[in-house]
Amino acid sequence: MKKKILLLCFAFFGFVSLQAQMAFVVGGYVTNINGGAAIANHPVYIMSDSVGSYIYYGTAYTNSNGYYTFTVTNVPTPGLLVNFHVYTFDCNGAAQTTLLTNANPQNVVNFSICNGTATSCQALFNYFFTNGHTVNFQDISTGSPVSWLWNFGDGTSSTLQNPTHVYNISGSVVICLTITTNNCTSTYCDSIYIQNTPTNSCAANYSYYADSNSASNPGMIHFSNSSTSTYTNYQLVYFWDFGDGTTSTQQNPIHTFASNPSGGYNVCLTLKVLNSAATIVCQDTYCHFVNVGNSVFGCQNSITYTHQNLLYAFTGFINSNYATTYVWNFGDGTTATGQNVTHTFAQPAPGSNGYQVCLYTTTISNGIACTDTSCMFVTIANTSGTIIQGFVTAGNNDVYDGYVLIYQANNSTMSYALLDTLVLDSLGYFFYNYVNVPPSNPVFLIKAVQNPTALNYAQYAPTFYHNTINWATATAVFPSAATVFYNIAMIHLPTPIIGGGTLSGNVFQGGTKSLGDNPLSGVELILTDENDAPLKITYSNSTGNFSFNNLAMGSYKLHLEIAGVNYTPYTVTLSNSNPSVNTISVIVNNTGAIITGIENELNNTSTVSEIYPNPATSDAFVEIQNLKTDKIMVSIFDNTGVRLSATEYNVNGNQRINLNQHHFASGIYTVKIQTANGISIIKKLVITK
Repeated sequence: MKKKILLLCFAFFGFVSLQAQMAFVVGGYVTNINGGAAIANHPVYIMSDSVGSYIYYGTAYTNSNGYYTFTVTNVPTPGLLVNFHVYTFDCNGAAQTTLLTNANPQNVVNFSICNGTATSCQALFNYFFTNGHTVNFQDISTGSPVSWLWNFGDGTSSTLQNPTHVYNISGSVVICLTITTNNCTSTYCDSIYIQNTPTNSCAANYSYYADSNSASNPGMIHFSNSSTSTYTNYQLVYFWDFGDGTTSTQQNPIHTFASNPSGGYNVCLTLKVLNSAATIVCQDTYCHFVNVGNSVFGCQNSITYTHQNLLYAFTGFINSNYATTYVWNFGDGTTATGQNVTHTFAQPAPGSNGYQVCLYTTTISNGIACTDTSCMFVTIANTSGTIIQGFVTAGNNDVYDGYVLIYQANNSTMSYALLDTLVLDSLGYFFYNYVNVPPSNPVFLIKAVQNPTALNYAQYAPTFYHNTINWATATAVFPSAATVFYNIAMIHLPTPIIGGGTLSGNVFQGGTKSLGDNPLSGVELILTDENDAPLKITYSNSTGNFSFNNLAMGSYKLHLEIAGVNYTPYTVTLSNSNPSVNTISVIVNNTGAIITGIENELNNTSTVSEIYPNPATSDAFVEIQNLKTDKIMVSIFDNTGVRLSATEYNVNGNQRINLNQHHFASGIYTVKIQTANGISIIKKLVITK
């Protein structure tokens, strides 16, 4: 069997909406303001700003000559403007900041500061929005802080390192972070714009396409406004910045761009929501790189995804039929290629609740490349609970065409209930996180099942962890947040010996009459040998019917498999004189399940009904139909084989027989019905009181 190692890794990286990639380089000297002497081992910081956040890239230190250098990779080309802040602090804690852009990828920034060593700590933070009013803050301070104090600018505060804050106000607010180390205190403040209150929201968005007559209208782009707002009876104002020095206030403008050697323009749409006093109550901006100029065809991409806990499946779409490459950045330091990809995220760090996922596409037509980028913030639900994970295999193969059932124990009723169904991924991996608090120590069962479309579906039985077909003998799971794998190797079914035997019957819910009440579909039935080794699996159909065909002559046991439902296997023997048993009845009720059957007629003229009611709380009955007078002996045995009663009846026609067992204790009993010439059948009776 193949060995698998699952690596769950996490890292946080800042994000800038990227189109084409290049490097941004900055360097310079840090010298003493009093004399110009070089200052060695001095920190210099670099940060970029993008829509809604500041991205901290890192720290460089001067060498013995006072020189530092920075190389920031994966930044936009000069066609997409991004501002960079290069700054340092002198020995008194005063900041010196220089604003640069990526218009010139080579920059020189020199600092002249007071003589001495830099402050031993500096408060800094990054932030990003999950919606217009919820902000995630990330501490990126230097100097190993031991405490944090956030002032959110709305009268509230926090001492968490990486808090998430929900604002109930709109407009600009100033956020300040004060850190304390063992020998230093520092404060850093920044302003952000809160776009809306929690009760309402607005979001700018648009799509675009090139004019269909591109030969006559090169550079003509049609914009489709898809902005949304939950405000009612408010004015919506749109402002388009096409990135070429022109603007528009139309809702769905058409704009003709000039040819651009860099391939396009960064087009921004700003949505403003105005009240009756023309005051902005909500504002949002969406920017996208629009390919024009040398790109003679459109290539706008988009992202959709589904997920199951931390396992996410992403699909990239593009409005082009040309060959396209897809590159994904999951925002946690990992990447992937392909139009359809899956990724398992780590639980975000405290104060964060997701990742910025980006898709970069390059489409080639007649030697011309068209690139596009889409990014979206993927919110990860809190899954810091009980982790159940593992791999499912069938022989040497991964089970990818199947699923895993998670059952949770109900300790009060001593039963199991289906909690969730997990679809297996392409490596047969499943992951589940139980985040509910009660009970404090949950108990689970895990069962792997293949879909009927699986190539080896008939060769492997649905299997519980750890290596059993029955819930009552399965290994219970008591998981924790630790990394533990509950791998399931599905049980192989032997190649059947073909014969002319048949076992069939019905599955019913309840049972107050001989045939029960309501048919049950999808119930798993397992046929085993006399030693309970599984041979075949089948399921009841929509009318409750089931059958096992082409069976060799011999003895079998029929098992019912419903997690939490108790039963006694039904034993049956097929022979050349009795090759088929087609009247098996499985009755499922609140106290368990009963499997009974008529292996043969008592004689050519006698038939026997099921025992009813079954289970019984008082009297139980059986009906015998005989076309001639015959002596019938009805005996009842306990589960140790001791006969408790025996009554003889002369039966002619249809006769209802009272088993007179109402004085017996609760339990499972065997009822034997035998004719005068020794032919008999066996039935099970359950008594509950």
